[in-house]
Amino acid sequence: MRIVFIQHGDYRETVFRFLEGKGETCGSQRYSVEFVARLCSAADEVAVLCVTAGPYDEMLPNGVRGIGMPIRGTGAVGFRGLTARLEAASPTHLVLRSPMTGVLRWAADRGVRCLPMLADSFGSGVRGWVGRRRLGRQLRRGEFPWVGNHNLNASRSLARLGVDPGRIIPWDWPPTSDPAGEPVLQPRVKKGPRRLLYVGSLIEAKGLPDAITALSIVRARGFDVELTVVGAGDQGQWRELAGKEGVSDQVTFTGRIEHDRVIGYLREHDIAVVPSRHDYPEGFPKTVNDAFSMRIPLLLSDHPVFAGRVRDGVGALFFRGSNPEHLAERIAELLEDDALYESLSESALEAFRAIECPAKWGDVILRWLKGRPEDREWLRKHTLAAMEE
Repeated sequence: MRIVFIQHGDYRETVFRFLEGKGETCGSQRYSVEFVARLCSAADEVAVLCVTAGPYDEMLPNGVRGIGMPIRGTGAVGFRGLTARLEAASPTHLVLRSPMTGVLRWAADRGVRCLPMLADSFGSGVRGWVGRRRLGRQLRRGEFPWVGNHNLNASRSLARLGVDPGRIIPWDWPPTSDPAGEPVLQPRVKKGPRRLLYVGSLIEAKGLPDAITALSIVRARGFDVELTVVGAGDQGQWRELAGKEGVSDQVTFTGRIEHDRVIGYLREHDIAVVPSRHDYPEGFPKTVNDAFSMRIPLLLSDHPVFAGRVRDGVGALFFRGSNPEHLAERIAELLEDDALYESLSESALEAFRAIECPAKWGDVILRWLKGRPEDREWLRKHTLAAMEE
């Protein structure tokens, strides 16, 4: 058995970071890295092909072969270079962690067993329609009996592409903490500003400009509020926006930090903000799980990925995506209403339980690899169709 994972994100860099005693930069990172390494004991070779890093090709200390190949930008090899590398690796099993239509076609045409394990939602707008149609056409092929996607609503978006719900498996990461062990928060009684926390990529589609603009609006209404921005990306344009909005001194950029520190930041802040715009292909952001687990009240955009999974007033308040004015209204509402704040913190446990999926990432992959009758039955019982019976 020769197993190849294809993913964005540098597996090699993460392995060496852990060996140096450093922590996770995102939740469940150590879990996924160690799971892949454990497969080496039962396979002839396990490789992780990282399409955004490289170039490199080396055997890592944990026994996994790491391959870095940029397919865009400087030194890019393009799709032909990627498939040439796959040909050379000769995988018998391929785990695809990104919706790459060409790779799906390559695997199906060559009879390579492939498990798409996605973390993307697929909207219904005009933008990206051609790409969604091509992806749906490939995923409907009989060569892909199972298709995973992160959490329930992202999986439903695959069904809207025409993929059989009886083949779609909503998956989740194992929880790293549980709100049952956390105290219900009282509104912070202290001098100084109330603190908002944004965790995510520093890009427009994630709603960062809406959070910065909403901060300016709330402060203009007399609230003493600050915003901490945690995540990777170019800070320049967002610092410039904060300056234009008159909140340069109230917005702090930390860059990318380890996940343990993110949890620490949640404990130190009053409200977490997830302002994803509708055009962002959100799977299900880990920040939601983390905030609920710490009982920190959440402000969520009305992105379709949250619909039916999180209820307004249960652990979170919703606002209209791409609408900083409405976000500002909800911030002010939460800051003014102590009973509402405490109610959201108290109901975070209910919200946390509602978003859990029973099938975990590693379990889905392991069952697929084994492929015994009992494994196929387990997979069938965890499909979207079975969950919605």
